[in-house]
Amino acid sequence: MLHIYESLPFQTHLPTIFFLHGGAFSGREWLPMFPLLSIDFNCIAVDLPGHGLTAKFIPNFSLERTTDLIAQLITSRGLSKVHIVGLSLGGYVALSIIRYYPHLLDRSFVTGVVVPLSSILTRYGHWIVSPLNWILTAFPTVLYRLFSRMNIDSRYNTPEVAADLRIGSRMDNVRQFYKEISGDSFLTNVLYRIEKESPPIALVAGSEDWIIKKELPHLVKTVTKVSPSSKGFILKDGSHIWDMQNPELFVDVVRCWFNNKLNDMPEQVLPVK
Repeated sequence: MLHIYESLPFQTHLPTIFFLHGGAFSGREWLPMFPLLSIDFNCIAVDLPGHGLTAKFIPNFSLERTTDLIAQLITSRGLSKVHIVGLSLGGYVALSIIRYYPHLLDRSFVTGVVVPLSSILTRYGHWIVSPLNWILTAFPTVLYRLFSRMNIDSRYNTPEVAADLRIGSRMDNVRQFYKEISGDSFLTNVLYRIEKESPPIALVAGSEDWIIKKELPHLVKTVTKVSPSSKGFILKDGSHIWDMQNPELFVDVVRCWFNNKLNDMPEQVLPVK
């Protein structure tokens, strides 16, 4: 059972966007975007397994099971094709859905993903993320200072976001999701098997997200071989979690991509050549 957040009322005449959050966070990552997008789109976000309120029912993350659960959710809603947004861990899930369930998708937007995952992150990534768990447990108010230093939008400075981060940053959970997306298996089983003529994918990295930025051109080259209408973009001055630093900018970029209005992209968005 995936915990769901959605913009209401659901309007059947509008296209739908599914949002998939980054590792350790939750579907609340996307809530500031809902009011900005709900005029043009239905918005649905989930807490991934091992994260947020879903962790009560599914404590461990599995890429395969998560992919299937989201596909089942899309189908159960009677939706023919949806747009999908995935950031970081959510981006890997999005690529897996593109690989196994392309018939459910229209356009996709993936940011903060590198394939194969850097060996540094594979070995030590859990030591970067998991300290959040004990820090937030011991010092709950530290989140406000941390987010302020990272220029995170103040709308995320809530007890609910802090609670979700404590859940998602558990050592066992972080180890598991890094294991699921690392090594050659994702490359060979997912990326290299994306069907030809798959729906267009936007592959995005912030210019300050140096590992992702460095490898993005290779990822774009790999994907465009099977999906020629896909594109790569670099966001000037953007970090790994640029969506939380500037939700309004994120919405503008997503809207342009899903409406296929690339000429209207904000000036901070630079094409990968």
